[in-house]
Amino acid sequence: SKTAAAAAADADTATAARCQRLALHVMRVLQQLACDARADVRNSSITVLFRIVTSHTALCAHDVCVWDVLFPTLDRVQEHALACTSASEEDDSAATAAQQWAQSVCLVFEGMGRVLRLAAE
Repeated sequence: SKTAAAAAADADTATAARCQRLALHVMRVLQQLACDARADVRNSSITVLFRIVTSHTALCAHDVCVWDVLFPTLDRVQEHALACTSASEEDDSAATAAQQWAQSVCLVFEGMGRVLRLAAE
């Protein structure tokens, strides 16, 4: 039979694992929203994603966050921005959308910079 301390430690470990899975799920949802067509939704999700990563480093292993969530987010946002930039050469409304996507790319780069600075400390 387990001691009370061992049982409590097991419960804490299980709770931490559930919290990590939930945090990763939330980050992946925010990652999807980072490519939303609506600039406000997109930029808010990017901001929240990076706030979670920088504020709650214990919720997710750094390598998992960086390689499985953050770099793919950067790639996807850049892909959308490039596609929008190509279309902006023909249309003024697309030019505005391209500027909004460029702002989203900047937000991702700023967030990546904060995450990498924290990792270097």
